[in-house]
Amino acid sequence: MFRHELETNFGPFDPVGEAEADIEILAMPEASRASTYFVEFNRLASRLQWDDHALMRQAYKGLAGASKTRWCTMINPSLC
Repeated sequence: MFRHELETNFGPFDPVGEAEADIEILAMPEASRASTYFVEFNRLASRLQWDDHALMRQAYKGLAGASKTRWCTMINPSLC
């Protein structure tokens, strides 16, 4: 309870660690829009010091199946 109160009033203790954990479990639901997914992805990515390849790999990992197919044919086939 004390930690919750601190985080509510002052923000997370480890914002980078929290962003890493959140981006690693972020997943786009199958019936969702990619734009909604990428808004949240970019919000989390802005807190991290990851290179472009790591961010692209993580973005791909969280995409829904149909979006992964489009990604492979249009954006970055090397990740597929």
